[in-house]
Amino acid sequence: MTERQKPGKRTKPDKLGKPTELGASGSLGGAKEQGVEDGQCSRGSAKESMEGAGHSQERQDLLARAFPFYEDLNQAGRDLFAQQARKLHWEAGRVLMEEGITCQNIFWIVSGGIRVYKLSPDGREVTLYRIAPGDTCLISAACIMNSRAFPAIAETEMDTELLVVPAELFRRLLQSSSALQQYVLGKSLERLADVIQVIDTMAFTSRRTALANFLWQRVQETKHPAVTITHQALAVELGTAREVVSRTLKELQNQGIVRLGRGRIHVVDEAALAELARS
Repeated sequence: MTERQKPGKRTKPDKLGKPTELGASGSLGGAKEQGVEDGQCSRGSAKESMEGAGHSQERQDLLARAFPFYEDLNQAGRDLFAQQARKLHWEAGRVLMEEGITCQNIFWIVSGGIRVYKLSPDGREVTLYRIAPGDTCLISAACIMNSRAFPAIAETEMDTELLVVPAELFRRLLQSSSALQQYVLGKSLERLADVIQVIDTMAFTSRRTALANFLWQRVQETKHPAVTITHQALAVELGTAREVVSRTLKELQNQGIVRLGRGRIHVVDEAALAELARS
């Protein structure tokens, strides 16, 4: 696989990453370190621990939170999930899925976050969408339903806990559960909107406007004028070169809209930034 230029520390995956040992709190079974190979989280002690744990209320609550359709499944479907779902933990910077692998599992995020992106032959990255707690990777779902290889890369952005179920179980329940069908369709439309926004930004929006929009959105989300991000990481977000980002930020600083620091961009004139983001 092409070597990527990534900002900051990044953990190189070992067979698509190794989940570290789960803590006891909230765990569905104390799974010790296991490898991931060809897109399939290894079974072993994680599954055995879950099957021996019993259907505790804590575990049922966790499944209901992680799988929005869980309580709408029939009893047989809920039992299958309880038996086969595995809770795993990956640290930040782990590649969970690589382009070209077969999707033998589908996962839902319990906590943390995952970025799904494409990588060009020259090492440029374009973020397609992010997966937040309670969500799943819809590209994985599509690959499972259509027996296609995974066409992108999925990587943890922070320490992340997942609930993982086998692809075959997902196929069976998708055929029989209208609640799961509605969930997948709804999430697919959300992710499609995300990807359309990426295409719109890259094809029809100037780098200057795209950068201003990113900073303005981040300030609105965090309610703080300082955005902690490197020029390289910002270039990855916008699908452009670091030099373009650095030059544009310097222009904004000269105009008094932002103030630059090491690994941080402080928004000085939020109104001017918002106007530029709308231009």
